Amino acid sequence: MTDEESAQAVTPLAGRDPIRGALLPVWPARGAFLVAIGVGIFAGRWLWLDSGFAEWQNWMLSICLLPVLVLLLSEGLGRLVFQIHLRGKT
Repeated sequence: MTDEESAQAVTPLAGRDPIRGALLPVWPARGAFLVAIGVGIFAGRWLWLDSGFAEWQNWMLSICLLPVLVLLLSEGLGRLVFQIHLRGKT
């Protein structure tokens, strides 16, 4: 494979063309991350104070499920921020 062929075969994983020199919305993405953490804190508070689950269920949900949900929420919000940013650039 020549250098030209290998250069043409390289594409970004997301399938989009990055704009050279374009600034990414880092602060809105960090804000979305903080919102997701805040939602997780309030969900954990509700889980322990008002949910009515048994104590072992609260432990399992707060250790196993809640961190995964916060991770998914923060990832989804971050991707939403970047998609809104990219729509404004095209």
